[in-house]
Amino acid sequence: MTMLKMTWTKLSLIAVIMAGITSFMEARHFLWSVTGTEGSGYIMGSIHLLKKEYFPLPDAIRNAFAECGALAVEADISADKVAEAALIQMQKGMYDEDDSLKNHVSTETWQLAERKLSELGMDIKGFARFKPWMLALTIVSMEMMRMGFDPRWGVDRYFLETAPDDMEILELEGLESQMELFNGFSDAMSERFLFFNIQESENARKQVEDMVSAWFTGDIDAMESLLTRSIQEHPELTGLYEVIVYQRNQSMTERILELFSPQRKLFVVVGAAHLVGEKGIIARLRGQGYRVRQL
Repeated sequence: MTMLKMTWTKLSLIAVIMAGITSFMEARHFLWSVTGTEGSGYIMGSIHLLKKEYFPLPDAIRNAFAECGALAVEADISADKVAEAALIQMQKGMYDEDDSLKNHVSTETWQLAERKLSELGMDIKGFARFKPWMLALTIVSMEMMRMGFDPRWGVDRYFLETAPDDMEILELEGLESQMELFNGFSDAMSERFLFFNIQESENARKQVEDMVSAWFTGDIDAMESLLTRSIQEHPELTGLYEVIVYQRNQSMTERILELFSPQRKLFVVVGAAHLVGEKGIIARLRGQGYRVRQL
């Protein structure tokens, strides 16, 4: 090997090593440190259904969690509360025995749901008393599970299961409150939610993979773009998005501010959709004077 080639090889190796170091140093997570006069901690974006292969989470995330004395989640869905959670969902998400889904949606939506459930290997008769929003959430979950995503490996579930025994567990909303929000939908809004989610399920694999990729790389711009694309393409969904995302962003931010304490650090885990954009929780915390920095 000539001296010129040896020099070029060395420079190439140095460039590769430096590129690797730079990439590592610039790596971002869906994790922010939050510091203010009333308290400090971290806020972590969650994917509620994930795959085992994404665990263990990066050291930066686990180290941040280890610093904290309290964990705040949207709703406590730890393993010992699964039965209670299922009961709440059934109570809030199903019609009485003398009523049914068919009485609250158009023939077109009913037939669309029937075809979708058949595709998933299910008979719509088993879901006849489901409210439209409940059926929509069920179909989305089934689609994600068909792709290999599992609620047992959701980010919020992971932290609930790995929290030390002496860590305080707090809720930003609670499952019952979340169900009440959906129960507050008008029939028209609830049907729109079901119809849209079934239609979008045709592109579910690409959308979910893109969302998980944005979460994994801490790409907040990509995440926001994915989440707002639906409104841009379907303006009729603006009202739904306002209730499901923006209004909850406001109420959860207020709750987070209540939970901050100088006595201990708080680790917040909330759906990634609620963190991004000018109306997201991160922007709202900054608006309250908190220093928020992505890690």
